[in-house]
Parts: sequence; structure tokens; C-alpha cells
Amino acid sequence: MNTIDLNIILPAFIAGLLVLATHVPLGMKVLARGIIFADLAVAQIAGLGVVIAGLLELAEYPLAVQGVAAASALLGAALLATIERRLPEACCSCSRPLAASC
Repeated sequence: MNTIDLNIILPAFIAGLLVLATHVPLGMKVLARGIIFADLAVAQIAGLGVVIAGLLELAEYPLAVQGVAAASALLGAALLATIERRLPEACCSCSRPLAASC
């Protein structure tokens, strides 16, 4: 009853180490550049893409939903990069609530 199944624990542990190894350097770069909210804004826009995929009745096609989410994230990131040149921090602060309210 208290036996540890290494077939379940070991892959999860390795996946956790992989996430740790990739997210710590990425997080340090984000903090160094001062773009803390840009990643949250892009993630919120990707979530909006999932909602749009649901409205387009693509829920039965998971790859299509992922494609729409990825496309919206890329388009949102490009839009944020373009706007940020003119209005530095305001665009990220406004885009998150806007995407969440849709």
C-alpha cells in the first residue's frame, strides 16, 4: 500500500527537473529585462485564442485549438511589441484585462 511506483514518480521527477532547468534562466532574463507583465499578457491572449476556437466549434480538434491559441499568442506578441515602442508599459497592463474580459 505504501510502495513507491518508480514508473510514475521517476518520469514526473525528470519532467520537473527539466521545467526547473528551463524556467530559472528564462525567469532571470525576464526579470533582468523588466518585462514581467509581457509574458502574462501573451498568455492571456493565448487563452483568448482558446475561447475563440471554442466559439468556432473546434473543440473536437485539439490540434486546431492549439494552433489557434499559438497563432493568437504570436499575433498578440507581435502587436504588443509594435505598441510597446510607442507606449512602453501601458500596453501590457491594458491588454491582460482586455483579453480576460472577452
